[in-house]
Amino acid sequence: MSGKAKNKALNRDSLAYRLLNFKEMSAVVPIVVLLIIGIVINPNFMNKANWWAILRTSSFMGIVAIPVAFLLMTKSMDLSVGQVVASSSVIFAIMCCKMNIPVPAAFVIIILFGALIGFINGFLIVDVGIPSFLVTLSMQFVLLGIATQLVEGVSVTGFPKWFQNIGAWKLFDFITVEMLAFLAVGIIGHFFLTKTVSGHQLLMIGTNDKTAELCGMKVKNIRRTAHILTSMLAALTAVLFSARTGQATSGTGGEWDMQLMIAAMIGGTSNYGGRGSIIGAMLGIIYMRILLNVLIMVGLAGDWQYVGMGISMIFAIVFDYWRTRVTMTQVR
Repeated sequence: MSGKAKNKALNRDSLAYRLLNFKEMSAVVPIVVLLIIGIVINPNFMNKANWWAILRTSSFMGIVAIPVAFLLMTKSMDLSVGQVVASSSVIFAIMCCKMNIPVPAAFVIIILFGALIGFINGFLIVDVGIPSFLVTLSMQFVLLGIATQLVEGVSVTGFPKWFQNIGAWKLFDFITVEMLAFLAVGIIGHFFLTKTVSGHQLLMIGTNDKTAELCGMKVKNIRRTAHILTSMLAALTAVLFSARTGQATSGTGGEWDMQLMIAAMIGGTSNYGGRGSIIGAMLGIIYMRILLNVLIMVGLAGDWQYVGMGISMIFAIVFDYWRTRVTMTQVR
């Protein structure tokens, strides 16, 4: 290909370039592909009941995917967030159903529990200097052991009826509490990242933390706070999940960790830090749930669903890598 042809292909004024320059396109394109496949496979794919199920599950996971995206932007990660959901769910249920602690008081306690886990993670990573992978993986096993030991494989039930009614509430017979929470967290997160000085500082920390520190930014405080908020929102998700299901088990959220990070990366958040999109993270988690729904319609069962998810996610990540290479080139 001649230099002239290359310049034409990478012209920053072209429509293709402007579209690819949106970080969210890494999630939008795979979603569109899955929608086409789903409609072809099953005409009922677009019905209300199916989409309610997809968006409901996406909302639970999405509430946590948003702070996970923030962590990635700061060059950190949290492999314990799924077990924060699981352990918080179990502890919250035991307080409400076995110890007869009022739900509002139990809610405050479990949010503080999440904050404590996030603070421990943040302290060991930021202040002590241990890699986030090692710290949060270790915390994952600690929380897994706690949740498993507390319930010993048995579901905890017995929540007050009014609390379960909150989980069953619907607006317009479709929008649930967790959907509203997901939307609220997404709006706040997007505004914070794009419209506030702190959001821009967070991205700069991910790009070059040394430079950010020289500019007077409180790098350690911001990174520590990101870990605390991640675990607090994981605890909030546990409460919402308990309200929806009316029970708690040690398996709730246990397999979310990698899915949340991949969803954020598919949505345009770099695992190298300094770049990301909250809207992209939200679309990324919706993509993950649509993908599973389509795989079930195709007829894949059990472990083969993981194979299908893995292959599809690789294609989505490769597309994001290619899109990033194209849009970040300086050739005109």
